[in-house]
Amino acid sequence: MIQMLGTEFVHFYLLEEDGEVTLVDAGLSGYRDTLDPSLAAAGRSLADVKAIVLTHADPDHVGFAGELQRSHGIPVYVHRADSERTREGKTKRSEGSPRDMLGMLRHAHARRALRHMVAKGGAKQAKVAEVIPFDDGDELDVPGRLRAIHTPGHTDGHVVLHAPSHDALFVGDAVNNVHIVTGARGAHVAPTAANVSTDQAYESLGRLEGLAAGTLYFGHGDPSTAGPRAVVAEARARR
Repeated sequence: MIQMLGTEFVHFYLLEEDGEVTLVDAGLSGYRDTLDPSLAAAGRSLADVKAIVLTHADPDHVGFAGELQRSHGIPVYVHRADSERTREGKTKRSEGSPRDMLGMLRHAHARRALRHMVAKGGAKQAKVAEVIPFDDGDELDVPGRLRAIHTPGHTDGHVVLHAPSHDALFVGDAVNNVHIVTGARGAHVAPTAANVSTDQAYESLGRLEGLAAGTLYFGHGDPSTAGPRAVVAEARARR
């Protein structure tokens, strides 16, 4: 069972298998109070959460992971290339200029998203004291047996997480199914101001194309059943 949590701006996911739960990402820190009711609705509790697996180290994905680790000892997994950022709460250095960032705020959707993220703690890079680093191709010993595929570009350690037993692919921000600036629907690669390397982000799309997954779950935007190849083609066409 997969349940989408969060809001219209940021999604994270509850993956349940055999009564145990993995959280894929942890939203924004201000989403913490939504977790317990969501688990209860699924017939689960925090005692059933065995792992948090991050697609990358941005604050709208690390969210409340550090808090759950401190309060409940839940292990947090992240790709090795994003592990230092996750532990130390380092801010990402994107390739976008300050002018690029300001230009995004011309759009009403971007202003609404920014206000929401600041209100929910997204202005501060959260820390996770201890992380379990993994590498490209690793199959994680967590509920759902997620396999990590390294897709750098949005961050150095960005991954997509393949769950074959659930016919699912957790895409993180390798592709968004809504434009995070304009609000336009459909597959997009994040804008330059949000990436460490936009060229690399487009190159990484090739790692999604051959994966078998009936449903793609995004950090931003609604899930898609179009399949990885079609989603990648749509994102490339919008470059």
